[in-house]
Amino acid sequence: MHPYNILALFFGLAYIALSLESTGLLKACAILVAKKGGSSTFKTFTYIYLLCLILSVLMGNDPVILSATSFLVHYSHATSMDLNPLLFAEFASSNIGSMVFFFGNPTNVVICEGFHFGYLTFTAYMIGPFIACSLVCFAVLWFQFKWMPVKPIESVPTEIQMEDVQQAVGSQEQFNQVEVEIVEESLVRVLSKVKRQSSASIKENALTDPFGAAVGTVMFLACVVVIIGASFVNVEVWLISIPFAILKALFDISWDLYRRYKNIPIVIQESRDSHPHKFFPTFHSKMQEVVPTFYQTCTRLPFPLISFLLSQFIIVQSLSFRNWISTFAYYMEFATVNLPTTAFVFGILTVILCAIAGTNILATILIAKTILAMNMDDKTITIASLVLAVGSNIGAVGFVFAASLAGLLWKGILVENKVSIANSDFAKYNMLPLIAMMLVGYLVVWAEVVIFN
Repeated sequence: MHPYNILALFFGLAYIALSLESTGLLKACAILVAKKGGSSTFKTFTYIYLLCLILSVLMGNDPVILSATSFLVHYSHATSMDLNPLLFAEFASSNIGSMVFFFGNPTNVVICEGFHFGYLTFTAYMIGPFIACSLVCFAVLWFQFKWMPVKPIESVPTEIQMEDVQQAVGSQEQFNQVEVEIVEESLVRVLSKVKRQSSASIKENALTDPFGAAVGTVMFLACVVVIIGASFVNVEVWLISIPFAILKALFDISWDLYRRYKNIPIVIQESRDSHPHKFFPTFHSKMQEVVPTFYQTCTRLPFPLISFLLSQFIIVQSLSFRNWISTFAYYMEFATVNLPTTAFVFGILTVILCAIAGTNILATILIAKTILAMNMDDKTITIASLVLAVGSNIGAVGFVFAASLAGLLWKGILVENKVSIANSDFAKYNMLPLIAMMLVGYLVVWAEVVIFN
């Protein structure tokens, strides 16, 4: 496993995907799907689940979470629809869909590199667990939110009860009944205006750059196709993703400059980094003004992942140097008495380590190194590596936000939108879907290895 190759591959694809997301394409899809759902919670839940599932298969989970999370909060406020099922449907489906292709999650790249999976081979094995986990997660999530009493998520209120106003204001002796009625009428007007603005923003925040979205889609698909083809001729895939990312960056700069020259309004999705920069503020503001698409995309790249991933590799290499990996491998061999036991032991261990080892990245690197150090036959290695792939993706739908970088990103966006989810609620709502996905996902992997190998 080569961390620099993994980072180069991931960042190349991440730039193209985030640049495509900045055109508003993903949010436009979400708006269209939400309109199809109408006032039915079940229809909206189903459409949002399917949309996030499909988009995460095609683009990975991070762009989907970046686009869909804020939209769902505003949509819920504007329509007074329950936010709980929509948010958890989005988060679960985004992490399930990311298991299909190698670019969906950094852990997939680690597994493909470490176990020398061809990208088409990896996808062929992942389709079965993906379908099984998608179906069972949808059923369990809807059953849970339909029949279980669910604590509402705390958020900014969109409605205020008039009785509360009367109680609060009427308790003050200096206010008479007429003044109370005036306050009530003012609040009604303000809240109605806020709700109309929220509804209008949902309608307006659609596709802001159709041409850029079309070019970005073509380039992303072309990059993925070339990478898959190059995997058959032993070409380092980062040598493909980086040139494609550079071409996309050059297009973004050229397209921004052209629109600026022609006085065409440039509207892109806002970056989460909205604070003024401490260093070189003039430079940042000028870049934001001249090449906003390129600049915003660069600011949204997961640069902390560089130090994070390298530190994870260093930790695992240190454990290997001190012979801890070989010690782990020795004891884990006792769990490989047969294929079903191997599947469930490594699968459950993966999910547990995602929650306690510092995200699914460290868990994947550590378990992958342990598997490679074990004395097992090819079939056992295959099933262990595949359940590691499944577990590292569904493990994000776990008991803590820090089980994955996607979980931390999701929580950060919710905090920015003044939505509070306690870690206990996060674990409670994810527990049943996670257990169900582990059961069916690992069973499908076992069946695939038995049949195909």
